[in-house]
Amino acid sequence: MQTHVTTQQGSERLSEQASGTAHLHRHARARGGFLVSLLVGILLVAMHPEWLPDPLLHVAWASEPVAPIFPASQLLRCAGAANEQGKLVQATRYYGYLCQQHPEHPAVERAYLQRLSGLIQLQDYEEAEKALREFLSRFPHNDNLPRLLLQQAGWEFDNARFSAAVETYTELIGFMTLPRRKTLPSEDTAPAFKSNRRALLAEAKRVAKRNNVERLARFNLALSYEANDEDMKAARAYARFLQRFPLDNRALEAHFCMAIIHLNHRNFGQSLVHFAEIYSDSLAPQEYRNPSIYYAGRCYEKQQNLAAAVAVYELADLTQPLDDPFRLQALTKLALLLEQEISKPAHKTLAAEGIYQDLTQHSASRVLRAVAQQHLRALREPSGEVPRPVLCENAAR
Repeated sequence: MQTHVTTQQGSERLSEQASGTAHLHRHARARGGFLVSLLVGILLVAMHPEWLPDPLLHVAWASEPVAPIFPASQLLRCAGAANEQGKLVQATRYYGYLCQQHPEHPAVERAYLQRLSGLIQLQDYEEAEKALREFLSRFPHNDNLPRLLLQQAGWEFDNARFSAAVETYTELIGFMTLPRRKTLPSEDTAPAFKSNRRALLAEAKRVAKRNNVERLARFNLALSYEANDEDMKAARAYARFLQRFPLDNRALEAHFCMAIIHLNHRNFGQSLVHFAEIYSDSLAPQEYRNPSIYYAGRCYEKQQNLAAAVAVYELADLTQPLDDPFRLQALTKLALLLEQEISKPAHKTLAAEGIYQDLTQHSASRVLRAVAQQHLRALREPSGEVPRPVLCENAAR
């Protein structure tokens, strides 16, 4: 009996030892599994850093009314990484935190610009406008600001927010025309000129860049006024553009837009001034020159100055392309005026015949060609009756 009890106690002790050993093995396996998982996770994150969660997302979930302060270096590092990965939302948020939490940091000006650029790319223009006003109040002389203002105004114009575009372009022009803090050396500082030559070249490039931005802003301001049905403000904006940049490659376009505005308001004298700037230039693009010849002749007719109208219409005979609608309309008007002369000298009759011949060959309108042929036959037959000019005029329309 004693032997049986001893054996039973030994078995119990062995069972307890085995149980403890199994528990230790299970604990060791669990700890080993955790360490392996941790190592695998670290390796995966090292290989794919973009999998890391946003370290600042908890700010949105925090119950505290004030977000915690993050080190500026961490914000800059996270913003840079987000920019490289194309995560504009996160990058814009980081730059915003930097501007709010570290307003005196040396990198805060660049952070403002990066945030503005990100907001514009994300098309969050309401927030971008707020950020822009804040940036203007803090850094009114930053040279990178014009690019952002152009982007903002361009988006507003493209989305038919013409009043907002007018304000932004006006603000941009004001910024570009502010007196600069640094001025070029005068003739009295000749000894310093040679030593500062590199600085002067850099200044000249900067001025050229500013002038180009101002050109765009002034011309687009006039377009914004015109699109917003503010014609006379548009005309004044075009005039300021021409006064500032009279030799710009868009000067003829500005003259044409001003001429059409004055024509629509029946200011024929003002309209003629700008049309003359175009049709008197033989190198002007035909897309502006041919309409200018036609509309200038119409203005002279409205003023009952038929001799001047004939002189302008005659310019259309030398323009290209031959089938241009405005060229053909100008020639039609010229032929009608020549026919209306009481005494018909031979050279005027020949001129009218040449015009109608031109119309029959190059006009795309079958009606106009038929009327021109009818007039042509009447001119060539002395006894023939010349059709009423109103028929040809209607066909030209």
